[in-house]
Amino acid sequence: MAVIGDNLQAAGLTPDDLREMLRRMMRIRYFDEAGVELLEKGQLPGPMHTSIGQEAEVVGACMALRTDDYMTGNHRSHGHPIGKGAKTRPLMAELLGKATGVCRGKGGSMHLADFSVGSLGESGIVGAGMPIAVGRASAPSCAGRTRSASASSAMARPIPVPSTRRTTWRPRGSFR
Repeated sequence: MAVIGDNLQAAGLTPDDLREMLRRMMRIRYFDEAGVELLEKGQLPGPMHTSIGQEAEVVGACMALRTDDYMTGNHRSHGHPIGKGAKTRPLMAELLGKATGVCRGKGGSMHLADFSVGSLGESGIVGAGMPIAVGRASAPSCAGRTRSASASSAMARPIPVPSTRRTTWRPRGSFR
């Protein structure tokens, strides 16, 4: 147990941080389970790709971001805006194709974008969020401000990308 405690302390995580991480992971799981239930009942138009099983990765990346930082996702990105603090009602309305959704019902499950929390959108194309995140992270640095963008892909670990760095992502398993 001391090893785990030492690692958490080294990472700068407090017990309150851990509770918040668990709360966000549970919100993501409950959201996706509710979506699956609606899909099984035939009430959800179109396909649905859940982020079930990826909650910890999403929340870890989102907790590292500031509230004014940006992120992009992959085709399993319901959890990304939720992990960053988005309200779930407009997200679910989007999945249901309602005009009250974050994209007015036009994005559906695979193209959620919630600008209120810096979620720039998702794509079914593996790695498509990378150039979007790089461009969005670079824009503030042109104006002399610092902001970050996080990109998630089925092939890459979501890593905050500071706008002052040139490296935008690293393949899974490589660390600096």
